[in-house]
Amino acid sequence: MGIKKIISILLVMLIPAMLFTGCGDKNQVKYGYNSNYKINTVDSQIIAQNSKLILRWDDSLKCVSLENSVTGKIWSNIPMDKYEAGEYRSTLDISVQDMEIYQSEFFSSEDLYNNGKISCEKIENGIRVTYYFDKAKISVPIEYTLRKDSMLVSIDGAKIGEEAEQYRLVSVSVAPLLCSVSHFRS
Repeated sequence: MGIKKIISILLVMLIPAMLFTGCGDKNQVKYGYNSNYKINTVDSQIIAQNSKLILRWDDSLKCVSLENSVTGKIWSNIPMDKYEAGEYRSTLDISVQDMEIYQSEFFSSEDLYNNGKISCEKIENGIRVTYYFDKAKISVPIEYTLRKDSMLVSIDGAKIGEEAEQYRLVSVSVAPLLCSVSHFRS
């Protein structure tokens, strides 16, 4: 048997083995949904800033905004016309699978805003906002962190709380309107 055949056979066996090495890790920490959660609030304030950017939190609308302090341009996870009118718009949308009837269902953070199911806490150079979808028994923590030249919006998938009995999380849409509108401070 030639060396090329041996290498080919080893690669054919090695590649599937490598693909499945992360599956079914029994030691992986899973966060269950906590129905006894405590809602934390952070007063409206500047969360972090550097020489070019200012990251703000507006607690009344549960809204994050990023301002370029040089140009005055502002980006928000709520469209500026709605923000200025004091109207809340969804900053997080999730899609779930209802395992009892095998249908997809959609949930919006807009529903949570009216029911006080949004919790937040300051983190280093940013803020963590956790959305509690009680009907689906799913919680999603989003971190907004100021970097040198940008804002990082991230989700640690391992920290998503999910009871996974009736509903299973399929997709998450974070800040769907963040880049849609810009505004200049007058």
